Amino acid sequence: MKYDVIIAGGGVAGLSTSIFLKGLNPKYKILVLEKDKYPYQRKYGSSINPKGLQDLKWLRKLEKKLPFQKPSQIEFISPDFSKKATFRDKTMASWISHEDIENHLVKVAKDLDVEFHFSFPIIKVEAGIEGVCLKSEKKEIEGEVLVGADGKDSQVAKQLGIYEDLSHYSTYYGIYEIISLPKKGLSPMVSINYGKKFGYAYLWPFPKFIQIGLFLKEESFLEEVFQDWKSHLAKEKYLPADKEGKKVRRDVPAGAALLLERSYDKRTVLVGDAGGFVVNTTAEGLYPAMLSAKIASEIIHKGLKEKRMDDIIPSYSREWNLAFGEYIRGTIELNRNLNFLIEMIFSDPKICTRYGRGFFLGEKVI
Repeated sequence: MKYDVIIAGGGVAGLSTSIFLKGLNPKYKILVLEKDKYPYQRKYGSSINPKGLQDLKWLRKLEKKLPFQKPSQIEFISPDFSKKATFRDKTMASWISHEDIENHLVKVAKDLDVEFHFSFPIIKVEAGIEGVCLKSEKKEIEGEVLVGADGKDSQVAKQLGIYEDLSHYSTYYGIYEIISLPKKGLSPMVSINYGKKFGYAYLWPFPKFIQIGLFLKEESFLEEVFQDWKSHLAKEKYLPADKEGKKVRRDVPAGAALLLERSYDKRTVLVGDAGGFVVNTTAEGLYPAMLSAKIASEIIHKGLKEKRMDDIIPSYSREWNLAFGEYIRGTIELNRNLNFLIEMIFSDPKICTRYGRGFFLGEKVI
């Protein structure tokens, strides 16, 4: 059987694409290929811009069913912990674990008759004017269109020559640790340029665990600065000194989408991390993943409907740039002004609010 759309990758970006496409045409034959087993064991959390819950209608329906964490405030902490500024706003970023949102999205997609092949490692990818073909060691699958949603190390992108290594464009080097320690009343915390390194350290409380982590633009200092952050949190009684979790590396292609020559190829589009759709300041990828999925779905739907996919696919880069390129560009502007603003957020509440909206919501500050 030849599928209308094959989606390589069953994370938020790939699942969102399948749901958007089914909304445009319930009759589409869609297959999602995922290398991992289901249900997913992805306990780490990510933030999502509140605009995502406002703009995406189907996501609003999930809001009541999923355990989104919606803090009333977020604390900015100076690198030496001597200063604190509280960011409060009527619209705040939310947090959710990937395990919760992705397992639920699989169920939503299955209810829409999206087909899944789990534990499916892709060995070879081919795309041309006649369609696309993906091969594993035991199987060959054909389709009209391919969506590369297979993360920052995308095999789809590499095999089709879209890029060799996404880290060459723009990367936030990350590390996080999950600590099974429910702590009620603890606010999310962010320390900009912690350890005098370009990036930020964070603490996100969840109902059953706390996630502490770090994102830096320089990889060589990552482990050292992370250990210092964890020790500092323990010293200030935010964490018990003897509590250990599992440390995990998580590098993300922050802002890379703006630097890529293209995010498509013959009958192929990239979404989510595979296309570098990650916010440059916070490394947040959920909302950009969903936005890229939405635009990709509209492009694919138009191409299939009008039967001129090869003519329409190249418009993908222009359309996503018009739709949310400014969101990513706004955060890059903030990144360039971090040193100028960092001290002011602790002395001026108005600056703290403007900075917080820039950092978490991607709005322009200056």
